[in-house]
Amino acid sequence: MIELGAPLKYTFDGFTIDSDQLCIDYQGKLLQIDSRIIKLMILLIQKYPEVVSQKELLETLWNGSVVSTWSASRLVADARTFFKSHQYDLAIIQTLRGRGYRLAPELAQRLNQPNNSVTPSQPVTTPTPAKNKKVWISTVVMLAIAAISAPIYMTAFHTEANTPRVIKYSEPLEVVGRILWVDDNPSNNEREVTYFETHAFGVYSALTTDDALTLLELYNYDIVISDMGRHDDPLAGMRLLDAMRARGDDTPFVLYTIVANEAQRHLFAEKGGYAVTTNPDTLVETIMNMPLQNSSNRFKDKP
Repeated sequence: MIELGAPLKYTFDGFTIDSDQLCIDYQGKLLQIDSRIIKLMILLIQKYPEVVSQKELLETLWNGSVVSTWSASRLVADARTFFKSHQYDLAIIQTLRGRGYRLAPELAQRLNQPNNSVTPSQPVTTPTPAKNKKVWISTVVMLAIAAISAPIYMTAFHTEANTPRVIKYSEPLEVVGRILWVDDNPSNNEREVTYFETHAFGVYSALTTDDALTLLELYNYDIVISDMGRHDDPLAGMRLLDAMRARGDDTPFVLYTIVANEAQRHLFAEKGGYAVTTNPDTLVETIMNMPLQNSSNRFKDKP
């Protein structure tokens, strides 16, 4: 069995994770929480920047007991929900499809701040004074490129928690297809999105089912890609597909999830879904081989 590291206290933004007492407090107040979530956070902190595989996570936190792989996914979702319920809105855990989980770099960076008492065992490196000039020059160059590219921006303000968020949308000048990507953790899909954008796809993001349905009323999309579970709904992807088909929207729908089985694929196909995939290579192959309408007008025609 894999053992967790030596007892330490990890502090960030008012939270303190005590790996000896297996507790979390916020601004000095002890919080009620499942000890397994605490162990998950300690494991991810001590392993950072390494990725913790699903197998390693299950072996470490369930002491070799035989449990479903969904237990790991559920635990990660519970951890995210816990911190969100205490008004912590930054990313906590990254899901790297096909590889496992990793502490979110944003959180790792905050653990590495001088005011915090403890840093991760493999802290995030920050630029030294000797590198600052190069970093500044690189930043200026990137900003100049961004200004020349002149992407299209759009703002979405509604989330299921009614918390304002700003989402950036961009589209190539000669777009070959438009993708609406529905995921409450869009950072999980950055590599895939970059690939599609470099192949002249316009990729648009939605964090919630409600946002996705609103966008589908306003704009033309060739494909909808969705995760399965969002926020507190483990079947959010299926419910979005149901809602689309119920109102006559036949936009091809691809479910991009962590785990899939034959029963899930069969039910998804019965509901009118196009494909289910857990692999980024299969996702890319599926999208690149799909027939696209390539509508010249991004906006829906008025009735």
